[in-house]
Amino acid sequence: MRAGRKEKKMFTEIVNIRKEKYDIWVGKDLEDYPYLCDAYLKVQGGIRHLIQRYKEYQIKEIKKDLKKGYFSIRPYVLAQPSKGRRRLK
Repeated sequence: MRAGRKEKKMFTEIVNIRKEKYDIWVGKDLEDYPYLCDAYLKVQGGIRHLIQRYKEYQIKEIKKDLKKGYFSIRPYVLAQPSKGRRRLK
C-alpha cells in the first residue's frame, strides 16, 4: 500500500502531478501545517520518497526536499531492507 493513502482521504486534493521522473500529490486540511505532500522521484537505482507537511508550499521547494527523501532500491530484490528503511544523504 502506498504510504499516506488512508490519510489522503481526509484531505482536499490541491495538486496531483505525474511526470516520468516524479510524482507529487498535495492535499489541504485545517491543521497547523495544512498541506500534506506525498512525492516520489526516480533516481539511479531506485526512488526517493517524501511525506512532508508544509504551512505553505511551492512545487520548486517540494522538488528540492524530495532529493533528500527516503531512498528505496528498485526493482525489489529478495532479502533487501523494505522501502523507507535507508536514508542516504
